[in-house]
Amino acid sequence: MCDVPQAGHGDLLDCCGEAFLDMNAPDLIGRDETKLVASGYFLALAELYLRNNEAGREYFSRGSQDYRPSGIGPSTVVTNEYDQHQDTLMLDDFETSPGGEADVLARSSAGTDVAYALPHGTEVLMRDNDGSFDWSGDQPSNGMTHARHDGDDPHALVFDFSPDDDAFFEVGVPAEHQDFGQVDAVSFRACQGTRHPETVALGGPLSFTVSLVDESGSVARIRLDDANAVPPPYARTGEGSGVGWGNEFVTVRLRATDLSLIHISEPTRP
Repeated sequence: MCDVPQAGHGDLLDCCGEAFLDMNAPDLIGRDETKLVASGYFLALAELYLRNNEAGREYFSRGSQDYRPSGIGPSTVVTNEYDQHQDTLMLDDFETSPGGEADVLARSSAGTDVAYALPHGTEVLMRDNDGSFDWSGDQPSNGMTHARHDGDDPHALVFDFSPDDDAFFEVGVPAEHQDFGQVDAVSFRACQGTRHPETVALGGPLSFTVSLVDESGSVARIRLDDANAVPPPYARTGEGSGVGWGNEFVTVRLRATDLSLIHISEPTRP
């Protein structure tokens, strides 16, 4: 799925005149640029599924700042959520807790141990509780829009942290899948919480480090580059006080070969 936050509803239509143009949102790209985005990604989608051209998948599985159809302006923001169900091991979907642990974060949905230090970490239904994007401090699902209708029940892990915090989330890999020589990539979805004080203080893309620890304690670390950084929410006003629209999810996909480039002898943490 691709999202183009700078395209107003009227930019997606080729009819109906000026009445359908959204003039209140910031940094709108207009109909002409929106058409370039839509045609580029629809062409890639058609190449993938109509011609079995695997090159088309790259437009959805890689960060749009790193790889996008030609002709799209450099300041145009496109966010991708890519989910490949086939031949994929899901470590944690935050939907189930095997064994019924009181601490739902203690075990992954794959049945492996989880270690974490997450300020205010909790699993939530991905639905804004009060219908606005106003930050109140008492609803961790603020800005979540994926569970919009009855029957939609996707969940997510939500936490907040400051730059100086030693926050981490560490999930084990089932023994039968620990040979990463057979793994193409590690991927996950992430977003910044709209209008959260830490999001406001950061005021831009979020980067963090992803680590892979083997049985001997050797660690491979990779810090998200600009192409994989998590963008801030679209800076639109309304629906409560402050600036920020729905939480802008992106898929971060790191090749397993990239994760094996740097090794140290000490484990990440005790």
